[in-house]
Amino acid sequence: MKTTTLMAMGIAAVVGGAWLASADTATQPATAARPQVAATDVYKMTIPELMKAAEDGDREAQFKLAVQYENGSGVPLSDKLAVSWYRKAAEQGHGMSQVILASKYASGRGVEQNWEEAIKWYRKAAEQGNSSAQVSLGECYSLGQGVPKDAVEAVKWFRLAAAQGHLDGELELGDAYRDGAGVPKDITEAIKWYTKADAHHNIIATVRLGDLYMEGNGVAKDEALALKWYQKAADKNYGEAQGKVGEAYLNGRGVQKDETEAVKWLQKATATNRDVLGERLLADCLHKGIGIARDDDKAAVLYRDAAGQGDEPAKQALREMFPQ
Repeated sequence: MKTTTLMAMGIAAVVGGAWLASADTATQPATAARPQVAATDVYKMTIPELMKAAEDGDREAQFKLAVQYENGSGVPLSDKLAVSWYRKAAEQGHGMSQVILASKYASGRGVEQNWEEAIKWYRKAAEQGNSSAQVSLGECYSLGQGVPKDAVEAVKWFRLAAAQGHLDGELELGDAYRDGAGVPKDITEAIKWYTKADAHHNIIATVRLGDLYMEGNGVAKDEALALKWYQKAADKNYGEAQGKVGEAYLNGRGVQKDETEAVKWLQKATATNRDVLGERLLADCLHKGIGIARDDDKAAVLYRDAAGQGDEPAKQALREMFPQ
């Protein structure tokens, strides 16, 4: 996946109160002398009560108030104030606050971007056993963001997260075994971890499994099985998978060739997802009249969009359509 997963977590992790049910809310013992409010009790507080408890040093109240400012719920929307309250809770060992504060420093939202600070807070949360922080810290080592690039250290953190059932930790560990990054290359292990991630509804892992069988990468090539994995992800409206299903029908890979069915899936891939493979292949169909009426104007629009995403065959197609 190779993106810092937790960069966006400052919003996603707190929507709908899902943080209360997560094992990633593990915290260190409170440093404040006053008794701490139970996490579930902060939901019963009015905003004035929440503010008072937060100002009195209650870390759950501080975290919840940060969430309120993050979402503009009952208080003015303010990234700056959200960061301030996340920091107060994080300094008291509140695990999820540490994770979100790290993501703020990584992304530069509500605070000046600072990878040293991001690593510091990811590490504090990761060492508490926060699986989301473990994934993000692993990604930082994998990418060399804020720390020297170190594939072995990255795998260490991915493995800790995967052992807790974190779907992105499982995906990243699968990638490491597939690529031989930080561990010896082992496709059997890669499949094991991708399968675990797929069972936890990681749609990227589902596509990874399809890729292994479609390419015959360390396993017997099986285009029909690959298509089953792609179809599973495509049915969940994942654009990349929809493009690959379309390609399979277009070229008869793992299924009987069906140009009409191919166009249907390529249109799905491009309608809302802007999948680059889907755009280029649908453009090919429009340009050549395959499974759909020929329309060079629409083809050119799709080729340009795919080319803008770096697709070399789309760039070549445009050069052939519009020679200089």
